[in-house]
Amino acid sequence: MFGHTAEDVFAGPLGRVFVKKVLQQLATLPNYGVLETELSGEPVLVSRTGYTGEDGVEIILGSSQALGLWKCLVEEGSAIPCGLGSRDTLRLEAAMPLYGHELCEKTDPFSAGLGFAVNIDGREFPGAEEIRTRRSSSDRCRIGLVFESRRAARSGDHVLVSKNGTDSICGEITSGSFSPTCERGIALAIVDRAIAEQECELEVLVRGVRLPAKLVSLPFYRRHRHD
Repeated sequence: MFGHTAEDVFAGPLGRVFVKKVLQQLATLPNYGVLETELSGEPVLVSRTGYTGEDGVEIILGSSQALGLWKCLVEEGSAIPCGLGSRDTLRLEAAMPLYGHELCEKTDPFSAGLGFAVNIDGREFPGAEEIRTRRSSSDRCRIGLVFESRRAARSGDHVLVSKNGTDSICGEITSGSFSPTCERGIALAIVDRAIAEQECELEVLVRGVRLPAKLVSLPFYRRHRHD
């Protein structure tokens, strides 16, 4: 589409409202939709496929246009700049699995909470038999944890359960951060399914300190939809 491209992303409940000031076509763009159009006579690709848990708009455009569009919306007060850390915090609050964290070569779709996206009935493809086996016998699952303090666990920290006075590792943190919305530390973890079903009292070992953690329903935060 272009020789040199850039991407401007506007996420949040009012993201589309702001961008519609320069792209009226957004009014008809559905969630997870993609639109090819023009901005100032130049081709742009517009989508609503962000991974923040909030609504938003991604605009892929020529690199010579990107800074101008960015300044136009920021300088008039329509948008507030933020870093990628903000995006990942939103993603975590929405409990959306991320490759390299909840999703990796060791994780099957069912332990990651993505079984709804897998259609293997009557289909054959490389790995289909293994996935069928995992569907019926997956012994791990994804859970949400909330801590009493603002302190956050990090990917790889061990989740501990105590039985009869003996501690054992029952899983590990896959994503963790302080949540501005919950005002405390939150985390996603992959743990033994039996532990999740029993709703045991858990702790997480964070840099040598044991932090009590409460198992909660996911997502941590659900946005208000206006689609």
